[in-house]
Amino acid sequence: MVAQSLMPPPPSKAMCASLVAADPPATLSKTPEGRPQNVLDEDEWTMRMEQIVERDYYPDLPKLKDRLEWLEAHNSGNPARVSEAIANITRRRGATPGRTPSVHPAGTP
Repeated sequence: MVAQSLMPPPPSKAMCASLVAADPPATLSKTPEGRPQNVLDEDEWTMRMEQIVERDYYPDLPKLKDRLEWLEAHNSGNPARVSEAIANITRRRGATPGRTPSVHPAGTP
């Protein structure tokens, strides 16, 4: 009996009628520009957010990764690994083949 007094009152008939008559908001499925929304799964969303954060907050990170790869290959003393690192860096930077990108640490030729 006490539990019934704690329950909120049921909605009035007028309130129910106004809810049924109201049009569903059309903007829920569209962007402000009128384009349909693209709902991503969690993994795709996380990957895209990582790319945005890297691009906006750490713009030098790709260059640093290239430099690290080159330094590790150079320090290994393995010419094949150095060539592979240069090829990877060239591919990532979109350089033309035959042109070696500059991946030397600052202060070295």
